[in-house]
Amino acid sequence: MRKERTINFRPALFIATGCILGITDAFYLASGAIATAIVIAVCSLIIVASVFFLVGAKDIVKKFFVYTVLFSFAFISCGLNFYCLYTDYENADLNGGTFIAVCRVDEVKNYDGGQRLVVSDLKLKGNREIASGYKALLSVFGDSDYDLGDKLTFKGTFYDRGAFYNANYSASYVADKIKYTVLLNAEAVTLLSSEPTLFEKSNMYLRDGLKEGLDKDEFSVAYALICGNSLFMDEDLLTNFRNTGIAHIFAVSGLHIGFLSAVLNFVFDKLKTRRIIKFLAIPPTLFFYSGICGFTASSVRAAIMATVMLFATITGRKYDGLSSVSIAAIIVLAIFPSQLFCVGFQLSFGIVLGIIVLAKRISRLLRFLPRKLADSLGVVFSAQLVSIPIMLQTFGSFSCISVLINLLFVPFVGVVYVFILVANLIGSVFGITRITLFIPNYALKVIIAAVNSFDFSIFKIVGIAFGLFMITYFMALFVLSDKVNAKKFIKISLSSVLFSVTVAGSVLFDYCVTQIPKYCVIGSDTINAVCLYEKNETTLVVSYANDDFRTNRLETAMRSLNVSKINNVVILNNSEGIDVQRFISKIYSLTRFDTVYCFADDETANMLRLTFRNNKFVFVGGGDVLTETGNYNIGFNSDGYMAKIEYEEKEIAVFGKLEDNTRPIKELPDDYDGVIIAWDYLSVMKTLYKKSEIISFTRNVNYKDAERGGNLLSYLR
Repeated sequence: MRKERTINFRPALFIATGCILGITDAFYLASGAIATAIVIAVCSLIIVASVFFLVGAKDIVKKFFVYTVLFSFAFISCGLNFYCLYTDYENADLNGGTFIAVCRVDEVKNYDGGQRLVVSDLKLKGNREIASGYKALLSVFGDSDYDLGDKLTFKGTFYDRGAFYNANYSASYVADKIKYTVLLNAEAVTLLSSEPTLFEKSNMYLRDGLKEGLDKDEFSVAYALICGNSLFMDEDLLTNFRNTGIAHIFAVSGLHIGFLSAVLNFVFDKLKTRRIIKFLAIPPTLFFYSGICGFTASSVRAAIMATVMLFATITGRKYDGLSSVSIAAIIVLAIFPSQLFCVGFQLSFGIVLGIIVLAKRISRLLRFLPRKLADSLGVVFSAQLVSIPIMLQTFGSFSCISVLINLLFVPFVGVVYVFILVANLIGSVFGITRITLFIPNYALKVIIAAVNSFDFSIFKIVGIAFGLFMITYFMALFVLSDKVNAKKFIKISLSSVLFSVTVAGSVLFDYCVTQIPKYCVIGSDTINAVCLYEKNETTLVVSYANDDFRTNRLETAMRSLNVSKINNVVILNNSEGIDVQRFISKIYSLTRFDTVYCFADDETANMLRLTFRNNKFVFVGGGDVLTETGNYNIGFNSDGYMAKIEYEEKEIAVFGKLEDNTRPIKELPDDYDGVIIAWDYLSVMKTLYKKSEIISFTRNVNYKDAERGGNLLSYLR
């Protein structure tokens, strides 16, 4: 009797592992962590040897050399590709230069104050002429109405983005080749022509049909569901979807491609089409749809897997999920190596792998339930088990009721998705989308009402991060799966050890993180602030915020600090005047807080006390004020444009948005450990604070700045 292998060898999975390790090794090498890069290289050699030992090397000894060469080629080629792309991105700085630019629009987001555009095909003319292969993010303020494929010209200052943002690798920007940021008034931009591609025309065709046939919120949800673009969604609505744990429906993936493939298969089967015709028609349609959605990693992966499955069906071969998802990963990483660090890639491939590896095992454990329910729960639970550590690591939270919501919600969304797509196509052809989308419009209203009906954020698990111990967590899940052939006792024992290491390591990691005093600088066009953390207390000092302020920057800062709550909110009296009530309301939608320190007139003060009865407000003004805030001492100057922060024997001066005649500036001492500046007055600061480390909220090539480095995360030691 032939002995069963411990692990069934899959060449595609083996080569995909080489791609992943090569890219990871190159990442640490490029970022200067040479020791880590060496460890990964050594671990790769150990993996090669151990895999052949586990799968039974004697059976494939003749293929050992071939597989090793393929693994090495994947490791080196993907790693070298990543390293070259990384260094090229870092070396493409324009150093804040001003150019006359000609470009085309790739992505559009409309908001109340203007548009945010991602533009490519940059041809720049200034002190030198440059044809850049990178893209720019344009914030256009004022009355503008540009669309996909528009060719524009403007004169503006190009600020560089670094490969690291918010103390993390800016994977999505590097992968999408977005290198520059430009701020413009609408009057400074001129439309030259409109030349959309076939994919862009198709995207706009779907978008315009949905916009015509649906109400505003319903359109934004439908467009995100169909095209994977949530840029039109209200931030609060999108946050509510995230809190429920179902925001993944807005990433075109296996759910969407699977339903589309099923519909196409159904149609061809009803037409009694030959298999070869089906194979020649369905995959191109799926990839065309992926192109409409921007060839995202999740849509490409799903299209490749669907193609492999269809090919296996036609040729009569057994379909292997692990091999197909590995082939998809190899293709994506070979072309876009930075995708490995994008959360979309990680969730997309990770969840599919989790379903392939764990779903059947979990379904068998639930065999006391009806079969269909057990199978559904197996898929949902396996997806959640994989996504939990990724969500906690990336977003800092995870919904503990997402399993139940996904079980009830996803089948309904699948039906709505197909209905919307078909109804939109038919309605757009005949110009009757208001009629064909009538029922989907109310189905979407039900979905939105359900999501908005309850504060699902109370079910969020926060303040936990696995760190590198995610590896032992995933190893434990793999050991428990059907993919490892070993005795039950051995599998349970080994997985228990791995889970124990995961728990102990994560607890230690999180404890060490919470003991480090740190602060995070938030700089954007709508908010300038500093978020400080020490001894389980968090304080937010706001220097500037306008009515367009969105909470996503603040949410990112809290995730960087690994905190779930803001204890104190300090609002400076900047020159344009922060609408305190509006600002506090937005903060309240994101997180709870204890005490607010701010300048406010009597009417505003009374309104704030009535609105937020459970919170304490300290209103300051007139003369220098020193107010204790627990671990911190926050000192306001006489008119509230500046706060002095004292903690951990450090003194940091934080300034609000200033006017040229701001008097108290010149009377302040010059011996602060750090000076953080909102907006202007940089030249004066450089003169006054020669001994201090100066950080600017806004972009300036002479200082560290929050836009180039992301939300600057610093540790006080």
